[in-house]
Amino acid sequence: MTTGTKKKADAKNPAPLVRRKKGKDGDENGDSTPKESLRGRSKRNILTPRQQETLKLLVEGMTNKQIADILKISVKTVDAHRASIMTRLQIHSLAGLVKYAIRTGLTSMD
Repeated sequence: MTTGTKKKADAKNPAPLVRRKKGKDGDENGDSTPKESLRGRSKRNILTPRQQETLKLLVEGMTNKQIADILKISVKTVDAHRASIMTRLQIHSLAGLVKYAIRTGLTSMD
């Protein structure tokens, strides 16, 4: 018996079944927001509730530090949310995020 080697699959020895770890949404690659689940959703619903909170505070002019203090999270987490928001929405500037937030009713021009 040898250790550390894999047997080839053949008619006598079929390949062993491999179980993959499932993510939060039940997908098999562990990604909690698979692209398939984003299809058919409205633009606003693409964001998680926490990302929506973060975006609202961002477009109201708050700094990452202020947002972190309000939401009781680290500044790095705010940075991660901001990057994730921009990636999901395919918007690459704060001005674009402001336009998006107004258009979707997340904030107003008041």
